[in-house]
Amino acid sequence: MIFGLFKEKLNINDHKHVINYIISEEANQQWIYHVLENDFKKEAFRGLPFAKNVLNSFVTMNLNMKASDEILSSIADLGYRKCREWLDTYNSLNKKISKMKFNDLVKSSGPILYYAEIMPERYPDFAFNPNAFKGLNNTQLNIYFGKRNLDYNIVMYVQREMNCYAKNMIKRKEYQKLNRIDQDYLLDTELEKIKKMKKKQQNELIEKLEDKAKKDFEKRNLFNEIGH
Repeated sequence: MIFGLFKEKLNINDHKHVINYIISEEANQQWIYHVLENDFKKEAFRGLPFAKNVLNSFVTMNLNMKASDEILSSIADLGYRKCREWLDTYNSLNKKISKMKFNDLVKSSGPILYYAEIMPERYPDFAFNPNAFKGLNNTQLNIYFGKRNLDYNIVMYVQREMNCYAKNMIKRKEYQKLNRIDQDYLLDTELEKIKKMKKKQQNELIEKLEDKAKKDFEKRNLFNEIGH
């Protein structure tokens, strides 16, 4: 019997935060497929049968629970809706970034590049590890996944911003005129500026990014989750 949860049924009453974390995971998988793999192609979203199969594997293999077809369908649907919510936020940011001057765009990319570099150090347990919650009861599981869901949404928010900055950067004529070495040098220079800052200044940049991500999470559409 693993985790003390063998064959327990995933349900809204006992596993609210667990389910909401899985919804965020599903939203990010939809995001990866729609944005990163298919460049915003209108019809490119994971279909319900495929999403449910993947979700069922996640629940059975990682949580060692069972999940009803109804729960799997709800998670897949809410994950899709949350992804659409992220897309609205992304498109709003994209309008703002697309109007930035090139030098401002380069400068604004620095903190995000730095964040991406130090993220593994800042969240050493970010990679999903079922052993991390081995032996936890349902109350403890909800606490664990509630915290993980917040951290996950913060990191994913910053990564989506980084994607938006990168897509805008490569479209600019100023960037396209540079050869590959000069392109890399342009961004590396901004990254090095931050690395030379005092630790307090670096932390302030990181906290500013994470505070913005946290505020976005806090004002999210709660109808795209359960238990609210």
